Amino acid sequence: MRFGFALLMSVLSSACTLDSYSSCEHGAAADGACCSSWSVPTDGSCAPRVWSLPDGASGFGSAAYQPSIDIDRMGRAWLAFEEQAYGGTGIVVARETGVAWSERAVSLGVDGFNSEPRLSVVDDAHAALVWLQSSEAGERAVAVRVGLGDGDFGEPPGGGQFSFPPYALQTSALAHPDGEVVVTWNQGMDAGLRRGICVATRDAGASEFRRPSSAQDVLSVSFIYSNHPELARNERGDMVLTWFESVGSKLRVMASERAGVAGPFTHARDEDALSPPEGDVENPEPAVAEDGRAAIAWRQVLPGGKMAVFLAERTRDGVWTRPGIDEGFSVPVDLAWNTRIAFARTGDLYVTWEQKVGDDWAVMLAHRDAEGRWLAHGREPMRLSGQRGIAPVLKVAADGTVVVLWRGYSGSHWRVLMRRSAVDAKGLREVDRWSNALALSAPGSDASAATLAVARQPSLDGGHRYVAAWSQGAQVFLASID
Repeated sequence: MRFGFALLMSVLSSACTLDSYSSCEHGAAADGACCSSWSVPTDGSCAPRVWSLPDGASGFGSAAYQPSIDIDRMGRAWLAFEEQAYGGTGIVVARETGVAWSERAVSLGVDGFNSEPRLSVVDDAHAALVWLQSSEAGERAVAVRVGLGDGDFGEPPGGGQFSFPPYALQTSALAHPDGEVVVTWNQGMDAGLRRGICVATRDAGASEFRRPSSAQDVLSVSFIYSNHPELARNERGDMVLTWFESVGSKLRVMASERAGVAGPFTHARDEDALSPPEGDVENPEPAVAEDGRAAIAWRQVLPGGKMAVFLAERTRDGVWTRPGIDEGFSVPVDLAWNTRIAFARTGDLYVTWEQKVGDDWAVMLAHRDAEGRWLAHGREPMRLSGQRGIAPVLKVAADGTVVVLWRGYSGSHWRVLMRRSAVDAKGLREVDRWSNALALSAPGSDASAATLAVARQPSLDGGHRYVAAWSQGAQVFLASID
């Protein structure tokens, strides 16, 4: 067995509480009391769900970095990572098969350096894996592989290189349970800085992708310096694709939209920029609610040099609200980075980011309920960690449970930390309650590149599984709560 979640178990610090549910979606105790979303029925009572933590012998790879994690419709975890070796770098995919793991080197036959994998999986035959392939001559291309069944990946019929010369950057992929697969990347349009956002889609039941026709076939404004495409989709197929781009003299937030699976992607224009023109932005991230609403979060530099988090929102009717430069979502701070955003199925909205005030770095979180009320401290975000915290990752399960993962500096090393919500029957309508911080990575060396996945379907006990992945000591490690 290559890897099994180790026997070292860490019980969440928040005690199990028996909340009143209209139905026992997470199981019930012997007296009929329903278990909360972070507990399971055990020996007649509700026991807290626990994280399975790795030990030093349970890592993947010998020179493994940049993990990407997902959970398929059966609740099995899939992991992709880059494996460095003399003369090049390859991409490895591992998946759970019962109590063991199966591994495949999916980049065999692809020369050069293969890096930055992005994995999205529904099942064996509905999966997408994208990465950047760099040749010895310095050319960079987007490599795409799709699920073939039994955990194997291969090129789609039209070939596995999706981008065009001279180069490509920053891939992303999304596989949806309805069978659709979407791939996006940042395409170099000439030998200089001019580049744009490309998208390729494969419909449910199809074998081939609809691809861009050339390096000029982009959704973004044909100007310069587009960056970091990110995808978000709801169940009915509404999609928002975001990036940031030089429009005039400033970097602005841009978006392409699609209504339903049959709708076309819109082409952005200069006048469609969603961010204020007074300051540069970075790394916008989208979220799409089930009713068609959408939101985008980003950080922006203010005229005085400080930074704040901003929020643009779209109504069910497709109308965007663009904030002004004095309408930042967060309080201005010295530095703000790494915005993350997600809708719950109830319509609740969560936003996380990291920020620096003086010498203090902290991961922040804000929560707005489905009725539009900002909870906890109103519009003031909630501090998730008193320690130095950076690089948050946010995931919301279908039952409304939330996990925030980040890297925190503890002692002399960076560790992977997490906190989770304590959802009650009303979905945190009045007061946000969160567990204490729990360290998932082992002490003794720095952990980096932490990421997180949540199961699309509940387990037999009713809870939604979370799996975290990170690199540490030239290996990739996993922790899960089942």
